[in-house]
Amino acid sequence: MGYDFGRWTAARLATYLAEQTGIQLSGEQVRRILLKKKYVYRWAKYSLSSKQDPAKRAAFKEKLAEYLAASKADPLQLQVWFWDESGFSLRVIRRKIWSRKGKPKKVTGQRRRGKVNIMGGVRYHDRKRICYFVEKGNSENFYEQLKQLQASIKKEWVELGNVAENFVEAGPLILVILDNASYHKKKEMLDNI
Repeated sequence: MGYDFGRWTAARLATYLAEQTGIQLSGEQVRRILLKKKYVYRWAKYSLSSKQDPAKRAAFKEKLAEYLAASKADPLQLQVWFWDESGFSLRVIRRKIWSRKGKPKKVTGQRRRGKVNIMGGVRYHDRKRICYFVEKGNSENFYEQLKQLQASIKKEWVELGNVAENFVEAGPLILVILDNASYHKKKEMLDNI
């Protein structure tokens, strides 16, 4: 609405309502009214719908449905993997604690930083999961994990009685569904794949 803040506190809402209606309420009064009307104050979810093309999305869903059906019918010809990455912070942040009024507690906290990064996927037809711990999410690590994924699928294929040398020609096609992370689309990595 043109304001330079992103959080609508009850006090800011009271000020805005006073400008629009001329009715003066305190932030606490606005908060009580909202609670009475069953509103809660929580983080909003971001929507990407404005950036999506409905026609392209529908075409992708239709094509994906075909791939999933083919994968389910014959996983030795086609395997569909859903792939993603995540990072977990090792830093403990304590924001609020209960203490007696006027006697705040002092709490020791770990201030050093650390993070665990994981890349992994789920295979559609049998829900097999695979994950790798990586130093950081980038195109080089992503490419290395894709090579490990291929090696894992090749090992399974050989254990079924197939010849390892025939994997490239006769092994299953591997379709990896990714999100829109920038390093998934890096040109030199795509060329390597």
